[in-house]
Amino acid sequence: MLGLLAVLALAVAAFSWLRRPAAESPAAAPIAAAPATVSIAAPVARPEATDKSVAVLAFANMSDEKANEYFSDGISEEILNVLGKVPGLKVTARTSAVYFKGRNVPAPEIARQLGVSHLVAGTVCKAGNEVRVSARLISAADGKQVWGDDFRAEWKAGFALQDQIAARIAQNLQLKLGVVSARNTRVDPEALRLYLQGRQFWNLRTDEALDRAESLFRQAMRLDPSVAQARSGLADVWLSRGSNRPDPATRLGNFSDRASPQIQRVIAEAEAALVQDPSLAEAHATIGNALSSAWDAPGALRSLRRAVELNPNYASAHHWLGRVFLCDGRMAEGLAALARAVELDPLSPIILDNYGMALLFAGRPADALPVVERGLLLRPNHQRTLAWKTWALTDLGRKDEALKLARQAELTPAEGNDMAFAAAHALRQAGGVEEAEALARTLAGYRRFLATAGSGRPADALQLLDPPSLSNLFIHYLLFLPALNPVRSDPRFAAALTTLGLTEAHTRAQAWRAAHPQTS
Repeated sequence: MLGLLAVLALAVAAFSWLRRPAAESPAAAPIAAAPATVSIAAPVARPEATDKSVAVLAFANMSDEKANEYFSDGISEEILNVLGKVPGLKVTARTSAVYFKGRNVPAPEIARQLGVSHLVAGTVCKAGNEVRVSARLISAADGKQVWGDDFRAEWKAGFALQDQIAARIAQNLQLKLGVVSARNTRVDPEALRLYLQGRQFWNLRTDEALDRAESLFRQAMRLDPSVAQARSGLADVWLSRGSNRPDPATRLGNFSDRASPQIQRVIAEAEAALVQDPSLAEAHATIGNALSSAWDAPGALRSLRRAVELNPNYASAHHWLGRVFLCDGRMAEGLAALARAVELDPLSPIILDNYGMALLFAGRPADALPVVERGLLLRPNHQRTLAWKTWALTDLGRKDEALKLARQAELTPAEGNDMAFAAAHALRQAGGVEEAEALARTLAGYRRFLATAGSGRPADALQLLDPPSLSNLFIHYLLFLPALNPVRSDPRFAAALTTLGLTEAHTRAQAWRAAHPQTS
């Protein structure tokens, strides 16, 4: 009994990671205020924990220099990237795995939340030019160590060391590694340090963090131009910065504008990374996401499918693929891809938001509600996710709750708000028709169009049709948002979509809707 307790104690200790000082903790910030645990509710059903599933937890930094914690985080991230290419192995995305960093949660509970049968944990210690890594593979069922080993290598051999550890773990899962990245195994140690630190800041997605990440990636490229990951990271920064803009009219890319300098800049940098490493799934996915921003669905689908082929466990590729399917009028494929993204990254707020939206657009509010509620546990007060919750509550007949939520929303008519159309819909359904109409009149552009439709005035909404304005709207809103169902058969709406180059996508969406009358 004492032996078992000792093993369990070691397993729990492995998950009680060191907290870095606030100034050095970019990766932990987004979820620092989240609750200790987040329940997984249907339809984000807890994935079945097969024997071929693993989560790579953040490795603990045991170095004297706490500033080196970015390297311990990078070790676990790169092990995850390599394991993600193992055929038949399900690997939980980093966003969800890092959620448990600094939380005293037992191994079986972590595995239950993530839907995996095994956990990878370990420690990293850098002393001078040597790196020592201790890695452990733990069975989630009982907390017992299945395998463990210690590795030593020169600081320069960082990527090779990560691949070696990942290969040993895969071997112990009785699998063979699939496509392995053609990395430089001897890189400049300072370039490696800068790249890993840049990835930590990129994961924050704030404007300040993206600026810092760009600076770090550029420094890494100057020191060692052969580090393809730094080029791909730079392209991700540019794309994330453009997507961060609050007003869609000023976001990176625009309607049918693949030739825009911003889009070309992102694609060129990602393609340069692929010249160095053709198997870099992240670069393929970045190109696909950029093409999606430019309304190039066929090109986006090609690149994102290639990313998924190279790394079936890359949750962001499945996420972006799902959105492109929706924008191409392919609801069934979109739902499937987004569901897979949730399975791989069950604690990602943005993936939960997008999956909940797709379920609502598919006429499944009972399924959508627990999804968006879980997203709000991770990212409270996010306006768009609150909009989906309001819409779900309204369609489920819980009008008082929806109305309360709508009236508490931080609506800013001067700038517009993603919550406005859902608020108008809730107000109308609760009998506040005049209040809904008044709200719509305070808005402008596509937001007024959506809110007017949501307030139950489709004929008036049609008068607001303006293709240039609608080109700033997310395409899947135009194709699937339920508030627009009353106007979809109107020739004026069809003509507007033709102007935007969406005729075929609209036809596919209408065919799917006809086969699923619950969406009407």
